[in-house]
Amino acid sequence: MLHLLPIFPTLSYLGYEAHYCYGNKAALIDNAANQIRQENVDELAPSTISVQDVRNRIQELKGIKQDEEFLLE
Repeated sequence: MLHLLPIFPTLSYLGYEAHYCYGNKAALIDNAANQIRQENVDELAPSTISVQDVRNRIQELKGIKQDEEFLLE
């Protein structure tokens, strides 16, 4: 049992060094996310759709529905 006693201080030291080496990852991730949000606003937020886009999508859906009905007959 006595031979296991050095494990606790050793693990504490290694944990301290690992935290010192890698730091607080949550803060680093949050900073990186904020930077991405500020730099790439156009890529993150889609642009608004136009009335013509809606009409085109309606036509596509009507065509798909007709194809499905044809296949089910």
